[in-house]
Amino acid sequence: MATAQSNTRLAELKDKKLLEYPIGIAKNIVDDHGISKQFMMFRIITDTKASKLKDDKASSDVLITSDVVGTGRDGQAINSKDADKALVDRYGQAAVNAENWRTQSGVTRLDKVIILPMPDDHAVNTSIQYDTNHDPSMLTKGADMAGQNGGALIAEMAKLGGASIAAGGINRAKSLITSKGGDATSTDAILASFRMAKNPKKEVMFNGFTYRQFSFSYLFAPKNVNESDTVNEIIRTFRYYALPAISPAKLFYIFPSEFEISFMLGKIDNPNIPRMTKSVLQRVGVNYSPASSGWATLPNGSPVAIQMTLEFIELELVDRNRVYNAARPISSGF
Repeated sequence: MATAQSNTRLAELKDKKLLEYPIGIAKNIVDDHGISKQFMMFRIITDTKASKLKDDKASSDVLITSDVVGTGRDGQAINSKDADKALVDRYGQAAVNAENWRTQSGVTRLDKVIILPMPDDHAVNTSIQYDTNHDPSMLTKGADMAGQNGGALIAEMAKLGGASIAAGGINRAKSLITSKGGDATSTDAILASFRMAKNPKKEVMFNGFTYRQFSFSYLFAPKNVNESDTVNEIIRTFRYYALPAISPAKLFYIFPSEFEISFMLGKIDNPNIPRMTKSVLQRVGVNYSPASSGWATLPNGSPVAIQMTLEFIELELVDRNRVYNAARPISSGF
């Protein structure tokens, strides 16, 4: 069940409606041995025109840096001193001051925060696209054509095939090809008669790179009705905000929500794991009977085990400056 956390040490959870599994995972972000706990934090950004789930409320404006994009529109620029205090808590005042902050108009961040443990399997894949069958440049093609017309082809064949080629082997090859009904004017046919082929001189050319995609899988095994209710609300929240809303006259769909996903090490982002940019939820998969024993429920009918899979795609392309930029730690580290 969602609870308000007013005594947590993590500023971003203070006075927010908190959905967490297992319950209490974020109450104390340092364990009894002084080691910071690791967990995932999901925050939800939704359109101000869209409906909200149950008693969810808007909590604040959405701040973005000047070179960060989203599905909303950029609004008024603001002074860094007015930035969310949670940002200062996580990154420090110097890092906050290094950014050019703007409010993202038309959207709001909800007062709800979802806390889940780190998944057993977390992979970060970056795909860079290359055309491996790219034709040589026009300059290269022109040089090859001039070389062939100037006798360079014959000279190269002579080096490989001996003096007989230079002394008339090509003419004999043409006669042989013609006598068999072949095309003696084709360079490829002439080369084939000497068991050779032209070097196509293909090039590898950079084409672009893709948006990163992430898949997270969680196995819930609630021990009581309270935990079962929390799991059900977590699943309902992801399913609800992954979908678009529909306008009152049912003429338009309002964009689905965006998700801010953080891999937390205590009250800071885990510096050993690449961060994620704002993302949208492409797929929510829920298996209500993942155990091999088959269907089993608690007395209230809730399944004893639930497997939830979330598939996200980022809204921003991560180039090298987003991976590392010493002057802007908030905009890098992805």
